[in-house]
Amino acid sequence: MTGPRSLGLPITLAIVMIVLLIVLTVGWVLLSVFGALESAKMSVLYWVLLPLGATFILLLLVGVVIYLILTIKAINLSRRQSNFIDSVTHELKSPIASMKLYLQTLSRHPVSQQEQSAFYQSMLEDLDRLDRLIDQMLAAGRSESPLPPGQAEEVELSDLLRGCAEAVCMSYRVPVQSVNFDMEPCTVRAPRMDLDVIFRNLLDNAIKYAAA
Repeated sequence: MTGPRSLGLPITLAIVMIVLLIVLTVGWVLLSVFGALESAKMSVLYWVLLPLGATFILLLLVGVVIYLILTIKAINLSRRQSNFIDSVTHELKSPIASMKLYLQTLSRHPVSQQEQSAFYQSMLEDLDRLDRLIDQMLAAGRSESPLPPGQAEEVELSDLLRGCAEAVCMSYRVPVQSVNFDMEPCTVRAPRMDLDVIFRNLLDNAIKYAAA
C-alpha cells in the first residue's frame, strides 16, 4: 500500500459479496429441494449436490469474511505507519532545525563566549535527543512494533519545561520571557524523552500559531 486508504470501499464490497453469497446459498438449497421433490428419478442426485454446493458457497462466504478482516487490518496498519512516519519526521526535523539556527547565528553574528557555550550545550542536547530517537526507531524496527517506551526516571518538570521553552524560543527567535512560568515544584516519574517531545510540540505549536 502506498498510503492510507478508506475502509468504506472494501467493507462495501465485502458486504455486497456476503449478501450475494447468502442469496446464492438460499437459492441453491431451494432449487435442490424443489428439484428433488419434483423428480423422483433425479432426487438422489439433487440430495447429493445440495450439501456439496452449499458447502462450496459457505467456504466462499468464509473466504470473503477473512478477506474483509485482513483488509481492515492492513489498512489500519497502513494508517498507523503513516502517522508514525509523520510523527518521526517532525521529531527529526525539530532538533535539526534548531542546530541549523545555532550554527547560522554563530557564523553570521558576533556572540559572546557565554552565548557560544550556551549554543554548544544546546546543540549537544539536540544531538543527544536525535541519538535517543534513532535508537528507539531502530529498536522499533527490530521488534516490528511501535516505538518502545523510554526508561522511566524522576523528572523535575520545572527544569524540563524551562529547557523546552528555551529551545523552542531560540528556534523561532523569540525571547524566552514570552513564555510565562507559573508552577509549583513538581517531580514526576516518566521517560524524560517522551515528556520532552510532548512539551516541545505543545510549545512549538503555541508559538507558531500565537499570531493566529
